[in-house]
Parts: sequence; C-alpha cells; structure tokens
Amino acid sequence: MRKFIYKIGEDFEGKEAKAFLRHMGYSADIIKELKKGYLKVNGEAAYVVRTLKTGDLLETIFPDEDSDIEPNVNPKIKLIFSDEDIAVMYKPPYVPTHQSLGHYRDTLANHFASLFPDTRFRAATRLDKNTSGLCLMALNRLSSAIICANRPKKLYYAAVKGDIPFSGTVDAPIEREREGFIKRTVTPYGKPAVTHFKTVKEKGEYKLLEIELETGRTHQIRVHMSYIGFPLLGDEMYGGDAKLISRQALHCGRIEFFHPISKERMCFVQPVPEDMEKIFE
Repeated sequence: MRKFIYKIGEDFEGKEAKAFLRHMGYSADIIKELKKGYLKVNGEAAYVVRTLKTGDLLETIFPDEDSDIEPNVNPKIKLIFSDEDIAVMYKPPYVPTHQSLGHYRDTLANHFASLFPDTRFRAATRLDKNTSGLCLMALNRLSSAIICANRPKKLYYAAVKGDIPFSGTVDAPIEREREGFIKRTVTPYGKPAVTHFKTVKEKGEYKLLEIELETGRTHQIRVHMSYIGFPLLGDEMYGGDAKLISRQALHCGRIEFFHPISKERMCFVQPVPEDMEKIFE
C-alpha cells in the first residue's frame, strides 16, 4: 500500500480537497476513486468536497494491485533503479514490452511481475520489440498520471547508411499505412511528428545518429529516417539494409524526467548495445 500525506498551506484555506489534489497532479479518474474511502483528513475518512483548513493533514491511500501477468525472469533485462513510485529498466532487443499473441511469458511485463508481484504493470514509456534501451515504469496510479502529463525526454541512437546530412530536422505527419496494419507512413492527413537528428559517430558510409523527438508517434524515428532516404540499418519493414544487424538499429540511450512525487530531476543513461557498436568497429 502506498500512502501520501500533505500538510495544507494557506493557499488552500477554505478550498475543497479536490482542488488541492488537482494542483498536486491527481487526474480526474483518480480523484473519483478517492471517494471510495481512500481519502482522509486529519486521520478521518473524508470526501473530496471536504473544505480544507490551513494545517490540515490530507492523506491519500493507494492499495496494492494484484498483477494478472505470469512472473518470468529474463536475466538479460536489468533493473536500473526503483523506489516506491517508479522503476527504470533496460530492455534488450527482441523482447516485447507488453504481452501479445505469441508473447505471453517472454516480455518486459513478465520480468516486471517477478520483481514487483503486488504491482500492476504500467509502462510510462515503451519500446518496440526489436528496439533496445531504457523504459520507465510507474509503480502506482498517481505516478503514472503525473508522468503521462509530463512526458519524459528520451534520447535515441540509430545507425544508418549513406551520405546523410550531419544534422537536421524531419517535420512530417504520420499515420497508419492501412487500417489494421502496424506499418506507418508519412501522409498529409497524419498526426504531426517532428524528429531532430545529428551525427555522433561514423565509419565509412555508416553513421550513428543521436535523435530527439518533439512528438511520440508509433515508429516515428523509423518512418522519418526512411522518408528522407536513410532507413535504419536492419529495419527491413522500412527498407533498411540488414547485412550488418538483424533488427532495427535503434536504442533508447537516455531518459530524463522529474520524479513524479519528489520532483527531483532524474537522468539515466544506457550505452549503445554490442550489436550496434559492432557496425562501427
């Protein structure tokens, strides 16, 4: 069970508890659920319309949540950091984030269930199956809501082939290629998508790019790099050369955010994996 206790200041004298909770980042859905007895003021059960006074102690309670995911340890997945509210994990390539058809026991979610058996799996950031890198998990509903409202900043590394400009920006809307298909494409009718890239390493015709996103569309980096004529190495779905690597050469190497509860600035870094490094040896 996770509890949060707040001392009410003068700014919220005479205001309802729900106004204070909104100020602290509680979503509308969470505030509704607190009506079920998980809100206390000065130790007594209260409703979210309770009028507050300066010095009141407001307490919110988040009970443990049973996981319906089968625990299964994957030694290649690494727990980088965890506390009561978040977990940062390294996901290697070829491991799905979520369970899906044909992937019921080999996912990041299965490994998470082995580490946090009384916690629902909430991936605040996620990666494609064949993309490696850092993933951020929320360990309770409040952390999840606050992280989703303040999107973490991620830095990716990608390998391409050809005479790509040293740096640049791709601003091109993206949508599904066809209804029901996973593949995306650039189209005037898609959702806005902006990708920034710069070269950080090269060997002959191969370049390692550092990539930042302004938006977070599905397959955004893969689609945009293919759109400008430089598909990621190994990314056969979008026309990439798979001679040197058997999966899209894409890695989330840094994630930066403010802790949802403590508000401390946090930054985690994970080096480019061996299969991508070999391209430049």
